[in-house]
Amino acid sequence: MERREKFLQKESQKAERRRQKELRREIEAIKQKASVEKAAAKKFAKESMELIQDERLELLELAASSKGLLQ
Repeated sequence: MERREKFLQKESQKAERRRQKELRREIEAIKQKASVEKAAAKKFAKESMELIQDERLELLELAASSKGLLQ
């Protein structure tokens, strides 16, 4: 009976290692997805700020030209 108990114990340990390995893979995939989403959000925010700055500059130029400050 002792051999069977050792075998079952080893099988249980193998199953636990596989479960831990799969869990680490899932955690890494979640981290990778979050990293990609964060990078996309930063890019979107940067582009939005650039558009806002461009619009502001155009409005300032328009206001200046309407007051005759630009030629």
